[in-house]
Amino acid sequence: MRKHKVALVIINQIRNKVGVMYGNPDTMAAGGKSLEYYLGVNLKTISNKTSDLIKDDNKKVIGITGKVRNTKNKVSIPFRETEFQLIYNEGLDPYFGLLDQLVADDIVQRAGAWYTFESNKFQKKNFYDEFLTDSFKGLRDRLGLE
Repeated sequence: MRKHKVALVIINQIRNKVGVMYGNPDTMAAGGKSLEYYLGVNLKTISNKTSDLIKDDNKKVIGITGKVRNTKNKVSIPFRETEFQLIYNEGLDPYFGLLDQLVADDIVQRAGAWYTFESNKFQKKNFYDEFLTDSFKGLRDRLGLE
């Protein structure tokens, strides 16, 4: 596989061992210890069944949010975690979590529920809808997204 530069993706279930008092009760459903040993990258997706549901104005479920936790990585830095947003019939939102990272990098300033970039003042719920409009062209240019 390495010779032909092919990635093998294995999707597996996690089950709980009954009666475990100490340690982690989670175990893989199939593959045994050899699967965990030979993996180059092991990602675990986590989503709460009720609070992570995304609903529209009519209370219809249109997607989910969740986390991806890197539990093993022979290629890069392990034990990192990120959040994702999956909208049904559209896929993963490429800009989900961008605003939090911009605040952490001190590109966007936050004051309570309001955010400011240059002369634009906005709230988090409006950011993702307006990010691709002309009012955020300077921010997209700065990030190299145009």
